[in-house]
Amino acid sequence: GTAMMCLSSDLEATESIAATVNTGDLVHYSGDQGVVCGFGASESPCTPCIQRVQVAFLKAGLLEVSSQDLAPVVLNNEYLVFLRKGSCSQLGLDVSPNEERLEVTCIGAGLVQEWNRYCSQLSVVQVGDQIVQVNQKVGEAKQLLDECK
Repeated sequence: GTAMMCLSSDLEATESIAATVNTGDLVHYSGDQGVVCGFGASESPCTPCIQRVQVAFLKAGLLEVSSQDLAPVVLNNEYLVFLRKGSCSQLGLDVSPNEERLEVTCIGAGLVQEWNRYCSQLSVVQVGDQIVQVNQKVGEAKQLLDECK
């Protein structure tokens, strides 16, 4: 899969973890930052609020962890997106490179549109948002573009 760190054009600071976690929530775990991208079963019938969640981390990759081990994250205007390439490998995203970022200029049919359908409101990709990291690549816009392919 592909993990992208984005800067929103309209998000304000907010807590992203409440009593439950949602797809698209930005989380911290063991010194890494990731995005919730799926759910496993509850850890025990006695504690149904504690569930296993799949998190795509920027460094460690895709892991399943306990929801109780996730640290709350205060977002400024950052969010993470995790895209799984399968039968549909097209991102469906037009971007305009500018130095160290990619500005989202259009969202069409593809993985990003699918992500937007199921993620939390805090991690919807919108026109005007800036992609600042793709997987572990940070820096030149060309490197970010190459990592998206």
